[in-house]
Amino acid sequence: MIIFKKSFFVLKEATLLKAIFFSLVFILLLLSFYALHNGNFFLFHEDEALYYKSAKLFYETNSIKAAGCITEGVSKILQTSWYGPFYHIFYGGIAKIFGFNNYYFVIIHLLLILFSIYILSLLNISIEKRIVVFVAFLSAPGILSYIFTLFPESLHLFFSVVLMFLLTKIYQKPEDRKYIIVFVILVLFFTLFRVTTIFWLIGILPFAKNKKEFALYTVVLMGGVVFALLYMRFFTAPAFAEGIKKFDYLFQFQIFDFGKYIMGSLLKNIYGVFSQSSIPLFYLFVLFSITLVQLFKEWDKILLSATLIAILSFFTLLSFYVSASFYFEKQTAFLFPLLIVANIISSSQKNKILIIVFISILPFSLVQTYENIHARKIMYAEYVKNEKMVSQFSELANIVNPDKESIIQWLYGEYNFPNNLTEAILPYSNKKGYPIRYTTNICLPTASDSIKFQRFGKYKIDYILSKNKLEFNDIELIKKTDYYYFYKIVR
Repeated sequence: MIIFKKSFFVLKEATLLKAIFFSLVFILLLLSFYALHNGNFFLFHEDEALYYKSAKLFYETNSIKAAGCITEGVSKILQTSWYGPFYHIFYGGIAKIFGFNNYYFVIIHLLLILFSIYILSLLNISIEKRIVVFVAFLSAPGILSYIFTLFPESLHLFFSVVLMFLLTKIYQKPEDRKYIIVFVILVLFFTLFRVTTIFWLIGILPFAKNKKEFALYTVVLMGGVVFALLYMRFFTAPAFAEGIKKFDYLFQFQIFDFGKYIMGSLLKNIYGVFSQSSIPLFYLFVLFSITLVQLFKEWDKILLSATLIAILSFFTLLSFYVSASFYFEKQTAFLFPLLIVANIISSSQKNKILIIVFISILPFSLVQTYENIHARKIMYAEYVKNEKMVSQFSELANIVNPDKESIIQWLYGEYNFPNNLTEAILPYSNKKGYPIRYTTNICLPTASDSIKFQRFGKYKIDYILSKNKLEFNDIELIKKTDYYYFYKIVR
């Protein structure tokens, strides 16, 4: 009788998890329909414009150069933005095949998450454990909600799932070293999208068979870090985030100043992260704590691997990034698939605490997803309402020199298309298909025009776009509308 009751309970639990999983898939399809029907979807956050305009520039002109920059700052090689050229190529390249519109990012992200689920279904674990992985993955903060944004987090979540899948292969088939090689190659490739991906390389250290292999993997890790630093130095623009600029200390061999900065920033950002009310970060730290407890109980290699990746990632972000929850949540979202799979695959039975944690976060995740969609539908209504403004800015494409690339200087803070999205309505190609690119200065609204439109000599600027009339000696007014003055620089 006891065995029967236990079997019945297990069966009931498995049925419940399957029901939750299929319900989540159904809800995802409903949310996708809500987001995509009628095409009434437009970016909401000003940082989304960075990816939108990069994709648009590549789609229209094949250019991988920075669509916009600050104080004329671009990379030393290729003139890219601080994100490098690969978001241009990925999103803009897909647009070349399927067309560019306001919502194709959602379709890409939806497919990436569905592909992620497929990869997770290939894990060499029991069907029951796979269902737990599916439910935990789809319930985790950000997994569903980032689909319905123009942020590339769904892409990085997909990368995370791919790399975690390879780690499970390394864990389960330690004699087959080809998985190590594939893992290292993919980490290096994914680093071209986001440099912090390089820290996945620390995850191979626990799988070294002997001291010689451990030394080799350590060299691979250090070489990867050098690779990432050189990539940042030459192929990405100087980052706007103040902390990332401090990597210059390394290039100048100012090791003491570098260490001093790390300590100060680390303490400040640890306080900043824990002083905020962030539900995603709270659940991430709960999941990380569960991983640590599990590690001390079992000392499993894949748990150690996941823990090392998480610790190095936390340390790096807290040392060089910002502690504001919105940004920190995005940068750490990739840890959810890593820690979920590590916990489930290492345990001899289902971790019920893990199941409870993710079922409890599910309502928040669904509400967050709905709010993301709703906010972007509201922005589409604003886009339509401001049709006149959009139309007048689009006329710039017909005013600039049609026979070459044009560089326009403007002041980001002067314009306020709803939610600071003026960048999204600026044209990025002229009537003959040559790129139109932009540079802006960050300064106080009370600054003089000479400060607002200061030139630094890194670019040959062709035009100035200003909300107000300017009195410089070397400019000529060529267009005035309700929203701007457009000047040509006379040389």
